[in-house]
Amino acid sequence: MSNSSDTKAKLLESAGPIFAAKGYSKATVREICDSAEVNLAAVSYHFGDKLHLYIATVEHARHWIHARTPDRVVDEDLPAESRLALMINTTLTRFLGADSETWHLKLLNREILNPTQACEKLIEQHFGKRFQELMDLIDELGGPGLPHDELERMAFAVMAQCFHYVIAGKFVGLMTRQSGTGTHYTVEELTEQITRFCLAGIIHWKSSPFPENFPVPPKRETFKNTVASGHTIRLATSPNSVSMSQNSEQEI
Repeated sequence: MSNSSDTKAKLLESAGPIFAAKGYSKATVREICDSAEVNLAAVSYHFGDKLHLYIATVEHARHWIHARTPDRVVDEDLPAESRLALMINTTLTRFLGADSETWHLKLLNREILNPTQACEKLIEQHFGKRFQELMDLIDELGGPGLPHDELERMAFAVMAQCFHYVIAGKFVGLMTRQSGTGTHYTVEELTEQITRFCLAGIIHWKSSPFPENFPVPPKRETFKNTVASGHTIRLATSPNSVSMSQNSEQEI
């Protein structure tokens, strides 16, 4: 490895734990360079600025995670039910497996929960394709003709069940402490649980209408996508997290 490539790699490996622990706004270029033991100007030379160092670090983390648990080559003749199980298992393995405590996972989790420009790039280059594959799979399982917005919400529902155990793992541990069932939340057991639950919902979706005797009819504005509309939650155009109001915090 050349000296230039070595310096770039050191910056990425030093920036990763700092960004994962502090987030973009609170991390500084100086502490990253001090950790990497490189000159302060190295960030500008290799990445241009702090923003592009952060974006490159998130992509580096994603590449590392996928290299450790690559997408599985799926036989197209495999039943749709099995393909869904494989997709769920791959997601759970990545985020709950042996590498779950690494800075790579922590940084990616932070980016998913508090999206920045780095997340926009991930969606454009990686996540968007996988999400479309999940929607296509749901459409195949549920029968053709499902509206696009319903397919989207159902795909998010599948993802939400997986990420619940990533985001609320400690809470799940506390909730199951008295029952003693905490040991039954392995990747394998969660794969079966989530797959079976999702299949039951997807396959019977069309034949399961919303209850007519629902006591309070839901108002459309109550369930509107506030992220998309921008009325309640704003996706920042600078690498600050999704926030309820304008965040003017700058790098120091």
